[in-house]
Amino acid sequence: MLENFNNLPYLRLVDKQKLTEVSAIYFAVARDQVLYIGQAVNLRSRWLNHHRLPQLEAINRRCEVKLFWLNCLPIQLNELERLYIQYYCPTLNQSKVPQKKLLPSFQILTLSLKKLSERVLVFGVSPASERLPLKTIVIGYLANYTETRLATTLVWKSLQAVNRKPNSLFRWIEYDRLRNGARWLTTRV
Repeated sequence: MLENFNNLPYLRLVDKQKLTEVSAIYFAVARDQVLYIGQAVNLRSRWLNHHRLPQLEAINRRCEVKLFWLNCLPIQLNELERLYIQYYCPTLNQSKVPQKKLLPSFQILTLSLKKLSERVLVFGVSPASERLPLKTIVIGYLANYTETRLATTLVWKSLQAVNRKPNSLFRWIEYDRLRNGARWLTTRV
């Protein structure tokens, strides 16, 4: 006979880092409705980067999502998961996982430079050398000494705004702060 999830241990979704390291069937539940059922050989590590986490966090903003779990042996996981999914018919188990659309790096670079163009006077490219093995984009902006900090801050804010784009694998990192500016490099995440 199947166990009612209300009789099982649980944590709030926001406390997922406190989950135990057990083999289990888990239930994501909001307002007594089972949203998703899955299996985990290690429950805590499964929820560190769960593929349904963005959806469940969005639901959690409207009503609290709780994670219930049933400890079981790894050999029981497939059969128990199948039985519980068949019994509860959870909504998210019946839907596709939304795919995050990623933007190519050249589009993010273009966006970065476009954002900076309001304050920038000159864009240049320095070829790769022994000292700097990558091409270097040089950005120059007009500013007297009192405006340098403002201009540097505006560049910093612009690049940070690009970094916050959720669909980008491209990130700007400030690696050197100078008296009259800063040096940035970019990486793929």
